[in-house]
Amino acid sequence: MPRLATNEKAGTAAEILGRAFAADPVTTQFIPDTRRNAARRTKFFDIECRLTLSGYGEVWIDDDGLGAAIWRRPGGYPEPVSVQLRNLPRYLFLFPREFLTASRALSAMAKHHPNEPHWYLVAVGVVPEAQGQGRGAALLEPALHRCDEERAPAYLEASTADNARLYERLGFESRGEVEILPGVTVRPMWREPQG
Repeated sequence: MPRLATNEKAGTAAEILGRAFAADPVTTQFIPDTRRNAARRTKFFDIECRLTLSGYGEVWIDDDGLGAAIWRRPGGYPEPVSVQLRNLPRYLFLFPREFLTASRALSAMAKHHPNEPHWYLVAVGVVPEAQGQGRGAALLEPALHRCDEERAPAYLEASTADNARLYERLGFESRGEVEILPGVTVRPMWREPQG
C-alpha cells in the first residue's frame, strides 16, 4: 500500500527513483547508466522530491520501499522563477556538461505541457528487481482516486511505449509524440477524471 512521504523520507524516495530510472531513455541522455552516475541520479531525484515536498505536491512510496512517485499539485508546476533560479546552481553542479541538453529537452516538453489545472506525474518508478509486479500501478492508485474524487485531470510524459501502455490501462490518453532531443521521444498523456 503506498503512503505519502515526509521530508524525512525524501532521500529514500530519491534512492528508489535513482535506481528505477537507470535505464530510462530520457534520463540516460543526461545521466548515463554507470556506477559513477548512480549517485548523480539519486541526487537529481532528491532535489526533485524535496522541491515537490516544499509545497508543490506529493511524493509517494510503497510499503516495501521498492517504488516511488512524484506528483505536482494543480498550480505546482512550474514552480516560480525565483525558486528555479535558487535551484539552478544545484542543477549546474549535477549536469555540468549536460545542462544545455537537459534545458533543451525540458523546454521542448514545457511547450506541450497543458495550461489547464491538473495533477502532474513528474516521475514514477520501481527498482529493477521489483518491476513487472504491478507496483507502479499500485503507486498511482491513491493519487488517481483522489483526482477522480476531486474531478481533477492528470498529466504525464511517458518515456517508453511500454510505459504508455501501462498508463493507458489507468485511463490516460495519448496526445501524440514529442521529440525532445534528436532520437528521443516522449508521449504526453492526459487523463480525465473517471467515474
